[in-house]
Amino acid sequence: MTLPTRLVVFQRSSQPLEVVTTRLEGWGCQLHDCDTPEEALSWLSAGRSDVVLVDAGIDDGMAIVAQIKANQATRCLPVVAASVDDEAAVAAHALALGADDFFALPIEDTELYARIRALARLALMEIELRERELVMRQFGVATSPNLPNLLASERIRILLIGPAGGDQVQVMTALSGATTAAYAETADSALERLQRGDIDVVVITACRDHREPQRLCAAIRADDNLFDLPVLLVGQPPGLADRSVPFQWGVSDVLFQPFHPEILRLRVRGWVRQQRLRRKLRAGLDASARSPVIDPLTQLYTHGFLHAYVEHLIERNRPAGAPLVVASFAVSNMHVINQMYGYAAGDRVLAQLGMIIARSSRAEDLPARFGDDRFGIVINGASGPEAEPAVERIATILAQSPLVIESGEVIQVALRIGIAELDRDDDAMTLVGCAFDRMQPFGLRVAS
Repeated sequence: MTLPTRLVVFQRSSQPLEVVTTRLEGWGCQLHDCDTPEEALSWLSAGRSDVVLVDAGIDDGMAIVAQIKANQATRCLPVVAASVDDEAAVAAHALALGADDFFALPIEDTELYARIRALARLALMEIELRERELVMRQFGVATSPNLPNLLASERIRILLIGPAGGDQVQVMTALSGATTAAYAETADSALERLQRGDIDVVVITACRDHREPQRLCAAIRADDNLFDLPVLLVGQPPGLADRSVPFQWGVSDVLFQPFHPEILRLRVRGWVRQQRLRRKLRAGLDASARSPVIDPLTQLYTHGFLHAYVEHLIERNRPAGAPLVVASFAVSNMHVINQMYGYAAGDRVLAQLGMIIARSSRAEDLPARFGDDRFGIVINGASGPEAEPAVERIATILAQSPLVIESGEVIQVALRIGIAELDRDDDAMTLVGCAFDRMQPFGLRVAS
């Protein structure tokens, strides 16, 4: 939703990162400069940062990357190494030490914004997983005390799209030994392959026609099963002078030629880590059918768990002034469905709605059933205006989805939706109640 608000910066006195940090501050980020490794580690251990930016040319630069990744309290923090020197050598060293990204300086605004936003989302998912498991333990649900190594558990699975040639060879050479690749030459064959749901990241190599990757990205972002799948464009498509254009298509990341294999490996590893975190967050719903925190009909989190989780987030967010949103959904015509088709059919409709909400919301957003025909989603780290497009997207999917009852008849639902943002004096009950008090009929917008 937003760029990170907190970055720790560790750089030389000559401040080669000054141009970068000035741009980040202009985008609303809060930066803290550290002069010594001890100060940086102390600040990070206290949980005061979302992303760490390290000048790789400083004497202790690479050492502090290693220390951050070796420390249990800080190892999940996204760390970026930046350098004006030999980017291949520095990127390889950073990769070996566990860094999450590498910036070759100078870096363009479009790329900087995309990379920092990706790292911020990675940080948010890491935090969400830990916080969600912490509240689960209050309900007696056993969770693993330590995060697993999400990259070591299995081979990376990529879908490589585009014509065979030098770019594809370079990609597979850089990723060989840890990657299983599937191949597709067209957008249609790629979409068919993606429906299996086993791909970690899509890699598009430069193609002659911009329309194919543009059409593919639009289809991926419109699919409620694939919308948050990482898509990386590798190579310089002919005639593409503006490096920001692929991001407008819906590409997650761009790596133009010439690039070094180590940088490609860092980028792919970061996106795979995000995708594995998404799967782990969603597994809390998929694997907990008999859990006290899961509603047995819809397989969403219970009303009680959502209240406890919102209270936990309020205690954590309020001192830092971090935003928090609760969105509400209710089926306006549920009583009609129950009267016309029976309560068993109504339950079948609710179960299907729960499945749609679970798969169409972001993994880091918590979906729940409040009882009867009412649902909600907790969106952490976003303001009301930032959350509104995501809430309307989910509502559109719900309203347009054909729902099948036992007789085989297909019906659709009418919805009311509401959005409430955390206010200064809110507790969990007030914030959730406000989301339902503000519900209004949802009408699908017709493009002019």
